[in-house]
Amino acid sequence: MGDGGEILLTGDKAIAKRPIEARAVAAAGARVFALASSQLTGEGKARRLLDHERAIFRRADSLSGPYIVSVTGHGLQTLRLLE
Repeated sequence: MGDGGEILLTGDKAIAKRPIEARAVAAAGARVFALASSQLTGEGKARRLLDHERAIFRRADSLSGPYIVSVTGHGLQTLRLLE
């Protein structure tokens, strides 16, 4: 994990619920955007991120980390970090 409030994209939103991983996100001050569905194909994942690209950049530019945001078919949802 980075050390400067990086923006990370992942397909695993469950990291918000795993204490060790959640602590790593918090310690790094990371801004994490996680795809909400593990059922998406590679093309579907790319489409989901591109569909919400503006909202992702707006959130990343306006709020410092740490946080994990679930990228759903309907938009962005901030997840609670379990620490």
